[in-house]
Amino acid sequence: RSSDLKVFTALRRRHHCRGCGRILCSDCSKNKAFLKFLNREDRVCNSCFSKLTGTVLIEETDSGASTSVKDIKAHTEGAQKIGYLHVKRMKGGWIRQWFQLKDSILYSFKAHEDVKALSTTPLLGYTVERVSQGTMKDKDFVMKVSHKSEAQSFFLEAESDDECSQWVELLKSASQLLSTSES
Repeated sequence: RSSDLKVFTALRRRHHCRGCGRILCSDCSKNKAFLKFLNREDRVCNSCFSKLTGTVLIEETDSGASTSVKDIKAHTEGAQKIGYLHVKRMKGGWIRQWFQLKDSILYSFKAHEDVKALSTTPLLGYTVERVSQGTMKDKDFVMKVSHKSEAQSFFLEAESDDECSQWVELLKSASQLLSTSES
């Protein structure tokens, strides 16, 4: 739901997301998540809840239709980075997929023309590091995206050194919750 279009009154009070500061109605701020800077659990919007907990929410639109976070096109306006990468999950081999980084979420698609993501990874809480060249057999431009739960960790391979550096920088930035005053 979008609080941006709602009028706040004495009966419909406004609330603030403690993660990003957005103004929300009570319907849009029902989630709570642990916030390190407060050292406690507090009210957060759906977007921050997904980023902080790794939980992908299915939201209801104002028209009542369900929409999933995975219902996103492979080419979406406002994406920080898009492109083909090879991915290797902890179990399995390397697979070439289309990736899109938008709003601190990494989306993967089979191809660049897809209209629905295969997977979504809210990056908050992940660490991103460049893997030294020669460490992985026949792979030179590799980065590791790790989570404290090793089962959620994975490797990505870019096609060039520059591409790898750009992805690492953007993924690292997306994995940290910064307020606009800190960035």
